[in-house]
Amino acid sequence: MTSISRTIKYDNVTNYRRAVLVLTALFVLLVAWYIYLVNSTIFGAVSRERQLGVLADLQSEVVALEGDYLGLANNISLEHARTLGFQDVDSKTLIASDYEAEKLAQASL
Repeated sequence: MTSISRTIKYDNVTNYRRAVLVLTALFVLLVAWYIYLVNSTIFGAVSRERQLGVLADLQSEVVALEGDYLGLANNISLEHARTLGFQDVDSKTLIASDYEAEKLAQASL
């Protein structure tokens, strides 16, 4: 009977060691996964903060450009346009058709 009890004890020790090894490997795997997830979260938050900073800079630039545009648009007048060489248009034709373009081309021949 002693040989059977020794075999059973040996199997229990072997199974115990295997269980400890498997649990240790699982623990290490879970710790590595946890570190990866925390790292991903931190990098995502940092990236989001950078993007918000860039967005704020772009918005301030747009506001400045809109202010410049409104300032320049308010300075335009009919007299200023005439000093730049623009002239009043007497004809009321807004759209030229292909037919009129062909007539002009034939008239120039």
